[in-house]
Amino acid sequence: MTEYLLKANKGLTAIEIDRRLAAELRENFPALNLLEGDVLDFDLTEFAETNGSPVRLVGNIPYNISSQILFLALEHRRVVKDVVIMVQLEVAQRIVANHGNKTYGILSVLLQSVADVKICFVVPSNVFFPKPNVESCILKITFRHEEENFNFVLFKKVVKAAFLHRRKTLKNSLQNGLGFKENPSDCPIDLTKRAEQLSINDFIILANYFEKVNKRKNPDD
Repeated sequence: MTEYLLKANKGLTAIEIDRRLAAELRENFPALNLLEGDVLDFDLTEFAETNGSPVRLVGNIPYNISSQILFLALEHRRVVKDVVIMVQLEVAQRIVANHGNKTYGILSVLLQSVADVKICFVVPSNVFFPKPNVESCILKITFRHEEENFNFVLFKKVVKAAFLHRRKTLKNSLQNGLGFKENPSDCPIDLTKRAEQLSINDFIILANYFEKVNKRKNPDD
């Protein structure tokens, strides 16, 4: 994959944590800008600012850190153009799921609130050796880079709290996850619903509501 990416982009930067593989990459691709280390410790914003261009993340990544890499991309979404990675099909299906679907969850909401997500194609298990027990796919995430009409930090807290106990009502989940003790009559979202019943826009409305509540409680903040 590195060979083909380097042919398409002479300015390719690769990150490799395995010293043996890093040495092999240096030997085979002397023109490659290779950084040794853990991608999860990599400051994408600093890299983009140094190079004066947005970041495009491409990789065949370890499946056990798929979610962590996606959260990293979310954190640096202002400088990330898109992400194209191979992940477990089950993970990708959760990410592209719509509300009302049992696979709809935290990553579904967070990513879809700021990006367009799609499964490009499925990679069947029989193309690997040894053959794994899971199906894979290529997932593409394209960040929209439009002005956000909500506080993403608070939005993230609300979404995580709402799905903390996904079978409970929003009222109970938010009480447990956010310490929200009120029973507001002016909340624009029905708190007797469960998290999976709310659309992306519903969560944005809910986050904006909680921001107003916080400002009422702490007008000087």
